[in-house]
Amino acid sequence: MDIKNITPEEALDIRHQVLWPNKPKEFCKLEDDYKGIHYGGFLNGKLVCVASIFIENNSARLRKFATLTEFQGKGYGTLLIKHIISDLKGTNATGLKPVVTPGTNATGLKPVVTPGTNATGLKPVVTPGTNATGLKPVVTHLWCDARITAKDFYNRFKMSSTGETFFKSDVEYIVMERKIKSSL
Repeated sequence: MDIKNITPEEALDIRHQVLWPNKPKEFCKLEDDYKGIHYGGFLNGKLVCVASIFIENNSARLRKFATLTEFQGKGYGTLLIKHIISDLKGTNATGLKPVVTPGTNATGLKPVVTPGTNATGLKPVVTPGTNATGLKPVVTHLWCDARITAKDFYNRFKMSSTGETFFKSDVEYIVMERKIKSSL
């Protein structure tokens, strides 16, 4: 299966078909979809599963995870979730992976640093809640609102229940979460 970033519009049909087929398609859109990182799993060029991640501070929220019915139970959703977790381990809170050659900085140059200063020769000013690059810390927490019927599926990814349950349109949900250890 090929996993690629997709647009919220590309995810919408599968969201609708799988999650809320009896609701209008608009029900499957999220107000903040434009803020998310959207993933699609493709099998022979066909989009078969989708998921969206929304990052805020150190926390990533998984939303609208869906696999077409005829492809469920075959491991495609598992591959997508594993891919997302792997991405989260290597991303900062902007959702971007730093690309740095060992021994160089992000510009590709070897830094020349006087002790107590940064590569510009200035003392670093670190804003609370950011690291020395000015970026927010890496994602350390993944969570989702899981349908009760999918609880065991999420347990496979070391996600555990917080015990908080609620209903949305007569479907019972439970909050699931796990820690993410960065590979940066």
